[in-house]
Amino acid sequence: MEQLHKISFDYLKRSFYYYFKSKEEFGKTILDYYNHFFTEKLKQRLLNENISSALERIHAFCTKAKTNMAKYNFNRGCLVGKLMQNESHLPPDYPILLNNILHHW
Repeated sequence: MEQLHKISFDYLKRSFYYYFKSKEEFGKTILDYYNHFFTEKLKQRLLNENISSALERIHAFCTKAKTNMAKYNFNRGCLVGKLMQNESHLPPDYPILLNNILHHW
């Protein structure tokens, strides 16, 4: 059984590294996806021409975010924010990447 586990793990590891050069590259891919995902959410709410006031657009965004967080008992949050709280444990180039994402938003 232990040998079967080792074979399965080796296969998964090879499959992972077929698509990504490193764990850092995988993390950057996830962050890139999250950046695009969240940018679209911001655009949907903040550029909504059906709401005339900019303040009302911000309120609509916050209300929707609150509703979504409540759906998961407030156990989920912003990936970028969570990573920034643990910057000291991240690869050296991640803090700059995270700041760039925030500036993009």
